[in-house]
Amino acid sequence: MSASEITLLHFGSDNYTLGFSYEKQTYQVLKLVFGKDGSIYLSNPYYGKANRLISNMMLEGAGTRTQQGRYKHIGGSLDELVKTSLHTSGHSHTEQIGSRQKFVRKKGPSLRDFTGHLFTIQLKGIQHFTSVSEASFVSQKRKEKINLRLNSIDGRMYKIVGMLSIKKAFLNTMPQLGKTNLGPVFTQTNPQGLQETNILISPSVSDVFQEKVLVLQITETPKFSTPSQSTWLLYTGFDDPHIVTDVSKPTSLTVVIETPVE
Repeated sequence: MSASEITLLHFGSDNYTLGFSYEKQTYQVLKLVFGKDGSIYLSNPYYGKANRLISNMMLEGAGTRTQQGRYKHIGGSLDELVKTSLHTSGHSHTEQIGSRQKFVRKKGPSLRDFTGHLFTIQLKGIQHFTSVSEASFVSQKRKEKINLRLNSIDGRMYKIVGMLSIKKAFLNTMPQLGKTNLGPVFTQTNPQGLQETNILISPSVSDVFQEKVLVLQITETPKFSTPSQSTWLLYTGFDDPHIVTDVSKPTSLTVVIETPVE
């Protein structure tokens, strides 16, 4: 992740915004909200008018897992925002915010008992997301801010992985964890050889996060040479780990695909 600087702004809120800054503009790419019961809410209200497609992806239990799955179109919207909710009970659902119509309901692992992969977001075409001046972004109140200043955005793609981890695993090397809702930050090289920025989030709004921490793992993929449409992809709503890891069993997940309308 070729971020030249990372700024974390703490306001004691349960409402988080992730932004990528370039040439004094901040492009907002993710809204992340925590409920008092420990639920996690994900959305992208930063395209304005966009095509938003909600699908269910099925992976067969054929002795191996591949990225090629069967997609079933569930719903979508041009005018209404889409929100995905991950609840402590293990239930997740994806809905249109305006109509409150729920397209996907799934039962997965309880957030109180689970550690591991919660969601993955892939995005490209940063310049098409809603932007504000960097000064304005960092001065906004009542929201936790994660601001990554980038060296370039042209032709870049980014992946954001949300992992739920045990807080004790970090406390020996990061005793400051939990003193604020947001941070610390550390970088490492991931198994694919890419530089990975890790941002720890430990909101005080819920007792779930007294022992756990959400880790955002952000990586930049190599620059692509051909023009490509801006896209925001969310993969979440996974089954229980004993199903996902058993390649003899079919499994499914929720996929949200958003592209801006020019």
